Amino acid sequence: MTNLICNVESCIHNNSACCCKEGITVGGSEASSASATCCDSFEEKHGAFTSNFEAPHGSLNVQCEAENCTYNENRMCAAEAIHIAGMNACTTGETECNSFVPKL
Repeated sequence: MTNLICNVESCIHNNSACCCKEGITVGGSEASSASATCCDSFEEKHGAFTSNFEAPHGSLNVQCEAENCTYNENRMCAAEAIHIAGMNACTTGETECNSFVPKL
């Protein structure tokens, strides 16, 4: 499991910089930089509504579609911790995995 810090406050799953989902998917199968990745699990929050059905998780499973990332091991993130960014995101494409490190 990976420790996740998420600053995507506009996501319905975000609660105090933690994700309320048990796992997320990082997209960007052909990414060569963090800006070409995204959180495919992003869902825009409307108003003050947040998910009351799930508790925040500091550590969760992260499926990784970013094949060019050093931390991608069999489509799962092997990083100890990652940071998902996208402060004012309205769409999945406005989020990114800032922990992406390209394979050499």
